[in-house]
This record gives sequence, structure tokens and C-alpha cells, in this order.
Amino acid sequence: MVMRYFAGILVVMALFSCTNRGGSSKDNEKGSKTTKEEITQLDGYTPLACSNGYTISYKYDGKGALSLVLEKDGKILKHEMMVSRSGSGARYETKDGKFVFWEHHGDFSYFVNDKKVCSCVQSVKKSKLSTGNLYTVEYKSGDRVEIEEDNSFSASISSLSLKFDDAISADTLKLETDPVVDVLLNDIDGNGVEELLLVTSSVGSGGYGSVYGFVLSDNKVVQCSIPEITKEQLSKGALFDGYMGHDRFYVEEGKLMREFPIYKEGDSNAHPTGGKKNIQYTLTNNRFEILK
Repeated sequence: MVMRYFAGILVVMALFSCTNRGGSSKDNEKGSKTTKEEITQLDGYTPLACSNGYTISYKYDGKGALSLVLEKDGKILKHEMMVSRSGSGARYETKDGKFVFWEHHGDFSYFVNDKKVCSCVQSVKKSKLSTGNLYTVEYKSGDRVEIEEDNSFSASISSLSLKFDDAISADTLKLETDPVVDVLLNDIDGNGVEELLLVTSSVGSGGYGSVYGFVLSDNKVVQCSIPEITKEQLSKGALFDGYMGHDRFYVEEGKLMREFPIYKEGDSNAHPTGGKKNIQYTLTNNRFEILK
């Protein structure tokens, strides 16, 4: 009984030490109640969509401090950080400087020992409706937009209805697209206001992707899309030589990225052998352009 008592004290002391030391982390041991899903629903925390398998949520205290909770491969970590000097953007780090969280124009980056381990963007809440999906997106300003996707008529065509807060636009935008596979919110043009990006993909073996952008400009919403691929761009030696769909879109360091496999002559749809290619898009004057 005495041994159990002292063992309990040691466990409590160890946990207290881990969670209150700058740069510390708290592992999610077997039996912990914290799960990956719960990290994205923590009260007062903002969830992010991250690369390399990370799940991250953060919370500002308004006084220069930041709490960061993340999950990777089943392990839960928590950092308490303070704002630090930065040439641009907002930079937070633990007391020992080992862990760094950096935000710049809506891009979020997480560093360990000066090495960038993942990139993140603001997450989007997704819920199910009887006719399709409902996406709820919140801007930094607190304004929101709801995107209702109706694919009850056809699995290959989505009817979209975008309802912005009245502070942005009183109009409801409607359009038909391929099914939505991702919704992103990021400041691509660097003006301090995020753009809403809807990523779509065609149904079938090709998975040809596209991006529909919605820019807030002068109290109205301006729609823009990435340019269509031309025949010249598909020709041998051109920018999209070997392209056959299977696109993946994401945002990194303020640029919209397009990644796709390269097919060589004789490749089957399931086995491209030419590696992968990345195309970068910028947004200028409400127009997407390929960065050359």
C-alpha cells in the first residue's frame, strides 16, 4: 500500500514537470482520453489542416502567449510558447527554442530544432447533409461562409451554394462543378485577407482537378479559377507534358501548389513512371497565374 502511494506521487510529479516546463511536451500514453479528433474540437482552439500526418490546434491568450496541441502517429504533444522576434509574420517558440510555430500570410509552419516538419492552413468544418456536404469556413475577421454541396442528382456533378455573412455579401453564389474534395482558406495574394479555395476533382479514373477561388474585394466577392490547361501546354517538352490528371492541390508558403504524376508513353493509368511534378500558382489582381 505504501509503495503504491509513493508510486502515485512520483507519477503526478512527473506529469506536472512535463506539462509546466517551457518547451515540454505531453505524450498521449495508453489510456489517455485525448484523441486526434478531440484535438480539432478543443474549446477555444483553432484547428489546422497540416502536412506530413500532423494534426494541430492552437490558442492565443492575447498577451503574447500561445498554446499548441498536436498529434502525430498516435502521440499527443502540448507546447506553451511565447512570441519571439521575427522578420515577418508572427513567430512563437518554447523557452528552450527547440519548438517554433510560425504564421505568415495565413501559412502556418511547425519547426523542431530549426527543421520545418510540417506546413498548415486553417481548417474547415465539414458536416453531412442528406443531399451532400456542408462546409463552414471562418475568416480571421470572424466572418463566415457556408458552402452547401448537393450531389443528390448526380454523383459526378455538384451543385454548390455559397452563403456569406451579410458583412461580406448579401448574395448567395451558385455554381455547378465536379465534386469538392477540399476547401482551403489562405491569403494567396498577400493582402492580409484570406481567399476561399474550393478544390474539385472529376469522377472516374483520371481525377482531373481544378480550383475555384473566391476573393473578397471592395465589399463584394470576386470569383476566379485556375487557367485551363491548353493543348500547347500538353505537348512534348511543354509544362504539362505527361499529364493525365490525378491532381493534388495544397497551399505552401503563400502559393497554390499543384502536384501530379508524369506519365510516359506506354504507362497504364494506375502506374505512372515519370515521377511527380509541381506547378505553382500566384494570385494577382484577382487572377491565378502559373509562376514561371
